[in-house]
Amino acid sequence: MRMLGEMACAMLDSSSFSTYASKAIGPWAGFTIGWMYWWFWVLLVPLEATAAAQILQ
Repeated sequence: MRMLGEMACAMLDSSSFSTYASKAIGPWAGFTIGWMYWWFWVLLVPLEATAAAQILQ
């Protein structure tokens, strides 16, 4: 998070962390991080919600 804050201060445009990664490391890094973030929200969050619901039941 500290590195993300430093990059946000260095590049004064509102962007996501995948844009910062593509500017700092390369376009392959931004693409990979963007898709991994999407994968997290689409697959893993509902899976964790289902597991939590089963625990509470």
